[in-house]
Amino acid sequence: AQWIQFEPQNSRKEFSINYALSNRNYSNRIGLHYATGLTISGWSFVAGLNRRWAQEGFIEGTSYDAKGFYLGIGKSISNCQSISLIIIKAPVNRGKSSPGTKEVYDLNSDHYYNSYWGFQEGKKRNSRQVVSNIPMALLNYSWNIRDNIKLQAGLMGLSGKYSNTRI
Repeated sequence: AQWIQFEPQNSRKEFSINYALSNRNYSNRIGLHYATGLTISGWSFVAGLNRRWAQEGFIEGTSYDAKGFYLGIGKSISNCQSISLIIIKAPVNRGKSSPGTKEVYDLNSDHYYNSYWGFQEGKKRNSRQVVSNIPMALLNYSWNIRDNIKLQAGLMGLSGKYSNTRI
């Protein structure tokens, strides 16, 4: 489980662009984020795009391509009530790495040996690809009844596709 505070009215006003290099599952990450903060009229907006990718990750034969998009719209109805809608989409396509045992490590002298990849018609290919595309939308209502009593109600919907390939 994970707790994420993602109501647009709680985001500070900002615009950011970031880029990172890594030597793990993905080697590149780029992100763009914008938030209006809470406007005088009580509206707030937040939006972002990001992508993580690698032709090949730290473990041989593991490709990685993940994108992310989000949009949030919030409205403060009064000092104690707010409503927000958040839409998130994060499609992923990645090559898996095989589990290893000490015997496999000893035979290959490689702690990062991956038996799921090989060459097919001259191209490197992973036999186990994960493809995931499950967009979701969240509608949230919040009411601070008193200092120590808060009511939150939410509705979430998601639908999409998750698949694993195997040869």
